[in-house]
Amino acid sequence: MVCMKIIYKKFSILFLFLFIIFHYNFASVNDSIPDYIKNITDTSQIAKIINHAKKTATFDKDSASTLFILAEIAAISLGNEEMIIVSLFEHGYHLFRNGEHDKAFKKLQQSHDKSFQLNYEKYLYLSKIYLGSIYIFKSNYNLATDYSLQCLEYFERQKDYKAIAGMYLNLTYIQVEQKDLKKVEEYANLSYEYAILAKCDEYISKSLLNIGEMYFLKSEYYESINHYRQSLNIAEKINYNDFKVTIFLNIGAAYTELNQLDSALIYAEKVVNYKNYNDASIFILPKGCLLLSEIYELKKDYKRAKNYAYKALKHSDSAQVYQFSAMAYDYLSRIYAKSGDYKTAFKYKEIYTKIHDSIFTEEKYKIQNDLEAVYENSKKQKTIDELSKENEIRELKNQRTVFIVYLLIFFILIAILTAILLFRQNKNKAKHESIELEQKLLRTQMNPHFIFNSISSIQDFILNNNPIEASSYLSDFAKLMRSILTNSSDNFIPLTNEVETVEHYLKLQHLRMSDKFDYKIIVSELIDKEGYKVPPMLMQPFIENSIIHGIMKKDDGKGLITVSYSLKSNYLVLETQDNGIGRHRSKEHNSSNHQSKAVDITIQRINLLSKKYKQNITFEIIDLKDTDNNPSGTLVRFMLPII
Repeated sequence: MVCMKIIYKKFSILFLFLFIIFHYNFASVNDSIPDYIKNITDTSQIAKIINHAKKTATFDKDSASTLFILAEIAAISLGNEEMIIVSLFEHGYHLFRNGEHDKAFKKLQQSHDKSFQLNYEKYLYLSKIYLGSIYIFKSNYNLATDYSLQCLEYFERQKDYKAIAGMYLNLTYIQVEQKDLKKVEEYANLSYEYAILAKCDEYISKSLLNIGEMYFLKSEYYESINHYRQSLNIAEKINYNDFKVTIFLNIGAAYTELNQLDSALIYAEKVVNYKNYNDASIFILPKGCLLLSEIYELKKDYKRAKNYAYKALKHSDSAQVYQFSAMAYDYLSRIYAKSGDYKTAFKYKEIYTKIHDSIFTEEKYKIQNDLEAVYENSKKQKTIDELSKENEIRELKNQRTVFIVYLLIFFILIAILTAILLFRQNKNKAKHESIELEQKLLRTQMNPHFIFNSISSIQDFILNNNPIEASSYLSDFAKLMRSILTNSSDNFIPLTNEVETVEHYLKLQHLRMSDKFDYKIIVSELIDKEGYKVPPMLMQPFIENSIIHGIMKKDDGKGLITVSYSLKSNYLVLETQDNGIGRHRSKEHNSSNHQSKAVDITIQRINLLSKKYKQNITFEIIDLKDTDNNPSGTLVRFMLPII
């Protein structure tokens, strides 16, 4: 790999000279570069040098810097201000990506100033982006915030959702560092929304990481890990390996806060063992070492804790990220104190205090004072364009509001449509259940055994030369069948119809088994039989049970079935009572589940009617006892709201 880099470096330099020789027919490659540049007359050729420099940067940053300088000199020789700005910016961006922030700052500031003078908005705000990022690294959060907000306004005017998402990412990071939880939440959610709109997986992953940071600041560590893992899944999907290291660092920190030190150790070691650090991401390494130092300190392995704190110090000094150097000294002070070496602990604490104060006072204000003139120029430009910007921002906000309103309307329509579909589905289901219940009910009312026995009785009357009895029986049987078929299609019928149907049924059963039981029907005089309505044949299955399972098994006297209709408060009370052998003895005689089917169907029917008509219908079966506590029959009672 080293050999390939050397070859590519030589090839890049060779390309530079061959490019000039073949395009400009220079006499000799021994002439100086400025002499070559004097013969460049086409800006497209400068653009080719810049593009080649960008490709070279992937393999050889030093050769790339040489090419960027050549492009800048060529642009100056042509007097083309725009190409000067482009070459300055691209060179500054190249240096920024490689972690050379001081050098990058100079190039980007030059690009910014020239863009401001020429009103070249594109590179003015591109320069501001990376100048703001450098201010973040330098802990100058005031200027970093100001530059980010200026860029945000510009990209909102351009409706560049990806760039907007990037600005909110910067603003989120600034607020994370300043521990402003309210703004972290606001900016993190906005960056996520715009990243989704831009369909940019890279920024979606970063936004999810920032949302995780928000939960971390809230001490909701499990929720933060959940968002970190979502971020990691996207980073793995797009092979965003450099960013994965940052995610590992955050997951390790969350597990450390949860005191799950073994899990934290796994992720922290992934950070420090990462092999592809470039200069731009080198500040992650001291963070990883600091995290490992903290983990081993919590594990009371002070030897390893010191070792990783020293490594963090080495890497942070190398990367000139002095806030991490300060943290390393702070860790060392704490660890030495726990080890009992208070002298060394005090020494490191003094160093920490000195660096910390330097970072947040002298260095911060030195940078701000050195660039005060440039900053003021930017503020002037902002003041001149203030009115137009305000209008444009207002328009963008209005558009965003309209978008949100349309989005809400869309979701409301979806919710309404879903509710309608669910309502129809439930309605069809209820209708299906109702039809199915009606069929079951009809089968219980038109019991095949009863019909067969009734026809057999009519046949017996005819064979025994009792045509009058046969005719009467047949007439009652026909009335009962017609009544059942007529009433089965209605949920409620007049009480007078119900009483007639029950009377026909009991009369037929009595004609068949007159020696077994008698019956009586009692209707309270207070009841308006025409006005009150009841579900049809509600008691018929239980009257049939009384005859077949209660009275037919009775061997000590004649049975009696009493059907009564009365009023109680605002309820119509329907009761059927027999003096049969009772349910318990009936089960001993017959294992048939006919009774249970009648009960199940009745309960379904009552529930369906109660739900449909919003009426509370109650139903109970009471086992009657005599004075000696022996079974003496069964009472079935219905309580119906008056309809």
